Amino acid sequence: MDTAVKEPPRISVVIPTYRRRDAVRRALTALATQELPERAYEVVVAIDGSEDGTRELINAFQPPYALRSLWRPNHGRAAACNAGLREVRGEVIVFLDDDMEATPGFLAAHLQAHDGKSNLGVLGPVPIACDSTSSPYVRHTAARWEQKMARLAEPGHVFRLVDFYTGNFSIRRDCLARTGGFDESFRAYGHADRELFLRLREAGVAMTFCTAAVAHHNYVRSFSALARDSFARGWTAVQLVEKHPSLAEKHPSEVGDLALRHFDTGPMALRLVRGGLLALSERLPRIPDGIAALTEGWERLHRVPPPLFCYTRAIRYYYWLGVRAARRKESSARGPSCDSC
Repeated sequence: MDTAVKEPPRISVVIPTYRRRDAVRRALTALATQELPERAYEVVVAIDGSEDGTRELINAFQPPYALRSLWRPNHGRAAACNAGLREVRGEVIVFLDDDMEATPGFLAAHLQAHDGKSNLGVLGPVPIACDSTSSPYVRHTAARWEQKMARLAEPGHVFRLVDFYTGNFSIRRDCLARTGGFDESFRAYGHADRELFLRLREAGVAMTFCTAAVAHHNYVRSFSALARDSFARGWTAVQLVEKHPSLAEKHPSEVGDLALRHFDTGPMALRLVRGGLLALSERLPRIPDGIAALTEGWERLHRVPPPLFCYTRAIRYYYWLGVRAARRKESSARGPSCDSC
């Protein structure tokens, strides 16, 4: 066998996935167009307990690059990322969400950003693809991400906790291994990446934003999926703040929705309405599901979707429902399911 084949790749891609076979197919197809030589990179798909045909897809897929998958019972995205970390051979590792489509210069840009640097984390842009058929909430989210990425690209930007994400993130494999990888106690959706950021920052890992490492985000979510994710983010926000209590007192501009003290502030009327609705939802578990059903029913029956403020208020409702449930250590079954990865 050609000895060059035995050489480890320069860069490895880890795609954690859960029940998104079609999204994985698009991600793998996009990675086949990379400007790097085919032997310079590998892709590992870490399947988090899916039984939706993802394994069969990968077994049949014939890309020009080295591709393999690993399967383990469902334990969440953090555990899947760590499983991929243990499997890869490249010096630089890229974590890529399964609903991302990398541009041709994606991996070359990540490699170039790490050239000559040993203690660096690199984030790439994740513009959300949307059109006239997208819901107001998706278009709103896309605009917010555009604003966020513009800030990250500013010269001299100092990264804060609220800036960090790992849907398009690279770091040297040995550097991440030294910090312990992802915290696998985060099994529900959300905040495992921010917990990692805190440890990376403490270890002296610098962060940068590489505008050329673009991966387009196919942000396709039903309202029920958005509700589940928002509930889970509320739950894991409490989990993260329990690990790092000082976060709850920081300003939202630094920590975003982890500033949980804001739950107990604001106009009295708003707090009473919010608290009353959350308390009622705990007594009548069908309320959260009913709100999601009404929203999706409106979307199906009307040409004009609900106004944006209806989406944003509803999403915040599910978030605070998750926060309240986690604070009371209740089962997530009392609210929307937290089974999304």
